[in-house]
Amino acid sequence: MKKSTAVAVLAVIFLLAALAYSVNAVLASRAYLDCASRLINEAPPGDRLPPESFRRLARAFLPKHDLYLVRVLARECAKEPGMIPRRFNRQLVVLGTLKLRLPSHQRETLASVLFSAYGGRGLTHAAQTEWGRPPEALTDPEMAWLFVVGSLPDCSRARTGSGRDRQACDYNYKLLLSKLRSERSVEGPGPS
Repeated sequence: MKKSTAVAVLAVIFLLAALAYSVNAVLASRAYLDCASRLINEAPPGDRLPPESFRRLARAFLPKHDLYLVRVLARECAKEPGMIPRRFNRQLVVLGTLKLRLPSHQRETLASVLFSAYGGRGLTHAAQTEWGRPPEALTDPEMAWLFVVGSLPDCSRARTGSGRDRQACDYNYKLLLSKLRSERSVEGPGPS
């Protein structure tokens, strides 16, 4: 076999493999969209329709939340038909699906449904656990505190952490409040 023929055969094999992977990724992407839609539809109303303060904070942290959503959505939807079996490939397809096929307001809603605080059981559960009220009843500072608890679980008011942990909690809380204030004036007491 000539060298040029071998290169041509390898090129055709590579193109066919790339085409097969692309078709599989498109089909899996549709399955992930269906799974995300199902998760949103089955969520409590407070998660499906998060308050504007949650949306503003989610927008400030969407790049970070997108990576969290990729991991959680890949795990939550892994057993459904049409999913890609390997974990890295699955997360890559989910990332593409989130970024290319899911508008930002739907990603924010999905972030509310899969909110990371208190084990990722959603914004409503986190608000009830931390503040004893539904998300729509929380003030902007209280919502900001939920985001702190989502990234640093030891910041929960129910836990007693070390002084160093409290400093990290306070620092992150003040950072979030300053981001909220830059968009809109926020008044109210902190989580203390």
